[in-house]
Amino acid sequence: MKLKNFIYLDKDKMYSISSQMFEGIAQELLKEETLENQDSETQGGPILSGKVLADVVKNTTKSTEKKFLHDYSFTLFEKELNDKQIILDISDLNQQEISEKIESFSFIKITKEVTFNDHLKLQDFFSKFNQFGTAISRMIIFGDKQALEGLGKQRKDQYIKEKESELHQDPKFLESFVLLSKQGFNDNFEVSQTVDSLLITSYLNRDYLRESENILIRKYSRKTNVKVSVIGTVSQYLMSNNATPKEDFDGDLSAHMRNMFEHLASVEYSISGKSDNEIVIDPIAAYIEL
Repeated sequence: MKLKNFIYLDKDKMYSISSQMFEGIAQELLKEETLENQDSETQGGPILSGKVLADVVKNTTKSTEKKFLHDYSFTLFEKELNDKQIILDISDLNQQEISEKIESFSFIKITKEVTFNDHLKLQDFFSKFNQFGTAISRMIIFGDKQALEGLGKQRKDQYIKEKESELHQDPKFLESFVLLSKQGFNDNFEVSQTVDSLLITSYLNRDYLRESENILIRKYSRKTNVKVSVIGTVSQYLMSNNATPKEDFDGDLSAHMRNMFEHLASVEYSISGKSDNEIVIDPIAAYIEL
């Protein structure tokens, strides 16, 4: 069994699916409500994966969460996916193979290098872009202080102005970029991977990250050298899902309102819609195999 260094684990989603996959887990959880003091190891019956996982869930509903129990639960969960042959590993497949097989499997796995895309960080950066530009240019100018001392005032002022303008953008452009980013991506934190010519995007819930976004990026870089395994379900396939609003039609108020949502969906798709070569994943876990 390979060891895993988890960077993300959606335990709620994992346990929800596990309760449907493992026989007896729901019954074990119900027993806990009335038999809290009963030692689960003294109960009759075989010690099956579902039974072990039920014990883990019961323990982790106490006041103190134990992350290593969640990790062990995922090991059982992933083993069950493999045993039932309901997970497709696309890491070494080409685009045609993926297109042919993807709809036949409930779960998907990708092990590739990743890029961490933090839209909240990007919005913050562009909202302060000119401030950063001023700070960087001042540091450059400070480093050139000795060279500047030999220049006349007019040439020195021109040099400083040139340096500052190189790292500045039109404030209106920056304002528009941040507005569109917030509308299209909000505060999404995503992982992108490439398989053959396909883009695989997984949107992570920040609450289930094992470490802060800044620490993850500092440790592994925004574009990692190590391969990260992502397991989840497919939420968007290799097809367009752009809205088709009607520009002129007769209908009641509710029909017009629904059509306005089509227009909204169309605008959002133009800003942040899925690419034609993109698969979107609803992730359960992301880890590095050790």
